[in-house]
Amino acid sequence: NWYAALCEAAFLTGLERNADHVVMACYAPLFGRTSHQQWQPNLIWFDNDSVYGTPSYYVQQLFSNHVGTCFVETLSEGTFTGIYSSTLSEDGSRLYVKLVNLSGQTTSIKLKTDRPVESCVLYELSAEIDAVNSHASPNNVSPSARTLPLLSSELPELHLPGYSVTVLDLTL
Repeated sequence: NWYAALCEAAFLTGLERNADHVVMACYAPLFGRTSHQQWQPNLIWFDNDSVYGTPSYYVQQLFSNHVGTCFVETLSEGTFTGIYSSTLSEDGSRLYVKLVNLSGQTTSIKLKTDRPVESCVLYELSAEIDAVNSHASPNNVSPSARTLPLLSSELPELHLPGYSVTVLDLTL
């Protein structure tokens, strides 16, 4: 369900912050055939007619598609008590910021960078805590993406929904 995926996102931020010690991580088991599984959870479910990814699949997808080669120290001046990590691309042109809001309340934050931001795409996963995907509703919990408007190379205030994972893809 979404709560398990949310907790996995928090765990993945810890892996990123400790990438000098954690060489690899893998989600297992990967595939499960509906009504023929030996265990749960599985990342991807299928039957003879369809396939769907679990909420955990979409968390894994977001994190794997937005990974840099260098961890960037993140300093907090506000009251955001969520979990976050940030990485920089190898050439230094992109910054990926991952924010996990484990509380049920919407949280507002203002991010600042030490370099001007040219563009920002925000990916967000948010759902009721017990939400699941299924063959009948495969995209019940799936990410949405939108481009954030920038005001003179600064990011606007972000409103992180309760129980959400937010990934910012910043072009510097």
